[in-house]
Amino acid sequence: GLDAHQLVDPQARISQQQKLTIFRNVRRRTAVPEVGLRAGARQRLSDFGVYGYALVSSRTFGDAVMLGIKHVRLAGPVLEKRFRIDGDSAVFVGHDVLDLGDVLPLATEFWFASIHKLATCVLEGPMPSRRLLLPYARPPYAQAYERLFGCPVDFDAGVMEWHFDA
Repeated sequence: GLDAHQLVDPQARISQQQKLTIFRNVRRRTAVPEVGLRAGARQRLSDFGVYGYALVSSRTFGDAVMLGIKHVRLAGPVLEKRFRIDGDSAVFVGHDVLDLGDVLPLATEFWFASIHKLATCVLEGPMPSRRLLLPYARPPYAQAYERLFGCPVDFDAGVMEWHFDA
């Protein structure tokens, strides 16, 4: 449903359904199993547009997180996203409200890797990850998660949560 012009137009907007179609096409056509992790980790601050610049302009990382969660709809999410603080841990929480099925791992990888990249831009340093909990089975490339996030990863956890040092 997209034409070639839209792929290079920074003003182009895509629907949630078009985004899901892109995820399905990527999943079906890629020879790189960890493509979601790689694509998210390769994002630049400019890829987030005004949203990214607003976050990086925040006074503190906490302010950036709260602004990001408040305006997450600007990013066109396919997962419902929340944030909470549990003692000395902060937690990004995702919910699969669309029943993404076999696209869930790719969508989750892309989201968490993108947020990881954005967080390192905001912090101007490494993200203090503690644990990543995911609701799907451990993929053959699971070590790529641990290398990217620098923390233990639990699969089949029943939840989608990224814990980090508050």
